[in-house]
Amino acid sequence: MKKISKHLLILKRRINQESELRELAQIENNTLQLVLNAFVLTKTDSHKKEDIDSFSNCESYRGKLLYDSTEISYEIFQSDRKATVRDICKKATSTKKWCQFLYYLVKTIDNAKVLEVGTNLGISGSYMLEALKNKTGKLTTTEGLSQLCEVASNQFSTIVPKSKFEIVQGL
Repeated sequence: MKKISKHLLILKRRINQESELRELAQIENNTLQLVLNAFVLTKTDSHKKEDIDSFSNCESYRGKLLYDSTEISYEIFQSDRKATVRDICKKATSTKKWCQFLYYLVKTIDNAKVLEVGTNLGISGSYMLEALKNKTGKLTTTEGLSQLCEVASNQFSTIVPKSKFEIVQGL
């Protein structure tokens, strides 16, 4: 009985979501339509080849981080704590779906000027820079730990010229 109830609830949510999306699509608001379009593209996996290639590049980077045993120190926060890049990647990075959503948001905005608070290892930043790769715009991102700034900066430089991003290190 629990399984049936669970599946009925899931079905009801999906039906309601579709009707909500249709209602939102009727609202004449450019910003809302950009967000809605990004959501639908992400949700339905309606990706073009260029998008898939960009996602693949970013997920390849994530995969490399999962094998990186470099230690990151949190001493700037008056802590003696240390964590490996691998552990930080496992615990504190944005999910693939969330990154795809950010990618589509940035990709659809002309001359996007993006501010990200919390660079971390640069996975979501990589997605946003992939979206900016062939257009005008800039990513500015902040991070407290200088070691994480360095890791992210190295990755970002493989995607776009340094003029397209700025990492502000500080608390």
